[in-house]
Amino acid sequence: MGSLFTDVKVFERTEITPQGKISKVHKVTAVTTSGTLFSVDIAEKDFSKERVAEILAAKAKEIVDIESL
Repeated sequence: MGSLFTDVKVFERTEITPQGKISKVHKVTAVTTSGTLFSVDIAEKDFSKERVAEILAAKAKEIVDIESL
């Protein structure tokens, strides 16, 4: 899965929802093999090695497909 992206960095943020609840969100940045920097926000409940790799691979594939137009 990691073949579409490299240079992964994670930043943890705390947000307040519209309902006033506190929520942890992880902003994960990576670089596609073509050199495009991108980021995704991942909720605390989805923050696992497998799920993050899956989300990054899907986003990187989407970017590579768009760049090939």
